[in-house]
Amino acid sequence: MSNSYNPSTILADPSSVVAGRDVEYETIQRIANANNYSFAVGACHNVLSQSYSDITFIQDSGSLTEMSQWRIPLTSLQHSALEIVVNYKIHGVAVGLTSNIRFTLDVDGGSATVTINLPNSSNGIANDELTISMPSPSATQVYYGTLTAEVQADAANNSEVEIRSIMARWKPLSSPLSTGFLYQYDDVTPYTPKGTTRTGHNQALTSRFGHQVIDNIELLRTRLKTYLTWSSVYNVSSSIFTNPLDGAAPEAYLSVGHIDNLLSQVLISEGWDNMTNRKLELHIRYITAATDKSIDFLNNSIDLVTGAGGAVRWDEYTLELDYGALSEIGDTNLNYYTAKLNNTNNNISNLGNFGNVPSVLYPTINSSNHGFIISASLMGV
Repeated sequence: MSNSYNPSTILADPSSVVAGRDVEYETIQRIANANNYSFAVGACHNVLSQSYSDITFIQDSGSLTEMSQWRIPLTSLQHSALEIVVNYKIHGVAVGLTSNIRFTLDVDGGSATVTINLPNSSNGIANDELTISMPSPSATQVYYGTLTAEVQADAANNSEVEIRSIMARWKPLSSPLSTGFLYQYDDVTPYTPKGTTRTGHNQALTSRFGHQVIDNIELLRTRLKTYLTWSSVYNVSSSIFTNPLDGAAPEAYLSVGHIDNLLSQVLISEGWDNMTNRKLELHIRYITAATDKSIDFLNNSIDLVTGAGGAVRWDEYTLELDYGALSEIGDTNLNYYTAKLNNTNNNISNLGNFGNVPSVLYPTINSSNHGFIISASLMGV
C-alpha cells in the first residue's frame, strides 16, 4: 500500500461521516490523505525567527566564535532535516570561502552541524540544511533541540560579518511516508500512516481505520510549534565600527526594554483544558545566582534555580493560563493570549535595566550578571 499524500487533494467534509448518513464518494480517501499530509507537513513552519538592529550581531574574528543559542521544538522523530536561512552583510571585502556561519544542533545527546558560506554582499541571503540522526523512540519524550550559532570573518583581509536575521524550519517529509509506525516524540502513542491505495470507494471500510484516524488526530494535536524565540548576542567584536558593544547592548541580556516588545500571540484551541500533554512551555537559559530570582511571564511567576552562582543552564517551565486575560483579536474571532513579559515591579527589579547593569557581558561571568537571562523560547501546541 502507499502511504502517500497530495497537497492539492480536497479536504473531506466532516459531516459526511456522521452516524446515520451514507459515506460520500472519496471521503475516506480524502481523510487518509489529510492524515498523511498533516504528519508530513504539519508545523513545518519557522521554529526560529530572530532579526537584529544594525551593527548588533557582528564579528571580526577569523575563528569560529559562538554568538547565540536557541531552544527549538522538534516536529517529530521522523523529521530530521533542518533548513536554515541567513540574511547578512559583509563589511569590507572577504576573499574566497573565509566568511562563514556554523550551526550546531544537539538533540538528546546526538549532534549535527552545517557551515554556511557567506560570500561578499551588502545584503546577502544564504541557506543550507543539516540532517541529524534522531534518537530511537522510547517511553521518554524527546521534543526539543538546542541550536547554536558561530560566526567567522575574513580577519586577514579586515572584513567583518554582520548577521541581520536568522530563520530555521524543519523540512516536510516527502510522499509517500515510510511504512509501519511513525513516531512523534515517543513510542507510547505511534502514528499509523494510512494506505491511500486501500481507501477507494469500492473497498471495505473497517472500524480499525476509524479508530486509527482518531488516534492520529489526537497525536497530531500534541505537536509543538514555536511561539517565540530569542537569544542574546554575545562575543560581539568589530574593528571597523566604534564601540560595537553599544549596538549590541539591547540583546546582551533579557531586559526591561523587552517588556511589551518581545511578544507573541498564543492560540488557545478548542479542548485545551481537556488535553493532558504538555501544552505551553517557556524554556530559559540563564546564569544561576546564589539568591532567589524570578521573572513574571504571561502572568506566571518563573523561579530561577539558585545555587553557588555562575553556572549556565537551560530550564523548562510549564505555563498556566489566566482566562481572565483572554482576548479576541483580529477578524478570525479566535481566542488568543498575548504572551510576553509582564510589566511588574518584580521584572523591573530583576531584569536588566539602567539601575541594574552587569559590569561584564556574557560569556564572561561574575557576580554582577548572576541571575540574568541570555535565551528564551516559548513553545506550545
